[in-house]
Amino acid sequence: MVKIEFDMNPKLFFQNIFELFKKKRSLQLFTGIITLLLISMPVHSYYLESIIPANAHERENMYFIDAEDGGIAWIAETSREFSNQETFSILMDETQFPEEAKEMNIVAVYLSVYVMDSEEDNEDTSGLGCLANDGQDAPDSVSVVMDHPSAESVSFTTESSTWGGLELFTYPKFETYPFIQGYTVEEIEELFDTSEEVIGEYSINITANVESGDSTFECEREDSSVTIQYQLTLSYFDVQVVEWIGPI
Repeated sequence: MVKIEFDMNPKLFFQNIFELFKKKRSLQLFTGIITLLLISMPVHSYYLESIIPANAHERENMYFIDAEDGGIAWIAETSREFSNQETFSILMDETQFPEEAKEMNIVAVYLSVYVMDSEEDNEDTSGLGCLANDGQDAPDSVSVVMDHPSAESVSFTTESSTWGGLELFTYPKFETYPFIQGYTVEEIEELFDTSEEVIGEYSINITANVESGDSTFECEREDSSVTIQYQLTLSYFDVQVVEWIGPI
């Protein structure tokens, strides 16, 4: 046991403590251990907080998704006349979203197209016998290619009307679906969040394929253009995580 005697003269008190500390190795070691423990306590506490969030108890709860979905026009319905093999390119990024879409959780971008000449082609005919036998017109068509860094490339062709889109989001799979367990509310919200996926350039190329029908001996047929109607739509899926408190 270390016996500590001090001269209680205030001027010599701290000097005596320092001299004793230098002479007693066991006291130095004990002081070092206490200092390390005091330093490590907040570090250990911070480490536990980093791996076990304060809301970890939420993983024991059951939740379900209350969602609102819909579409917002990015490019309103537009008609355009194309010549044969003419390509019209649309290049935009997320900074050009409509204001109302910037607060939404955008999950897809869809393009709808309509070949307006599909019902009545605009082919020109010439010749003395056109009234008797003007031949047969040929359907025009439109080809579309869509690209974005977060989605698979999409391509399609139509002679009438159709639509296609860039899917930016895949619905997560939950073992307890339609209920969700094992996640915090924040973790569930992150699974549905597409704020990073929407970033990047949206490239859309629309190419017209103009076809002239079969001419006859009496009548020549020519087709110089096709009119196409298109619209670009942003699809949103906003979720609210709701705790289930009823029976399972």
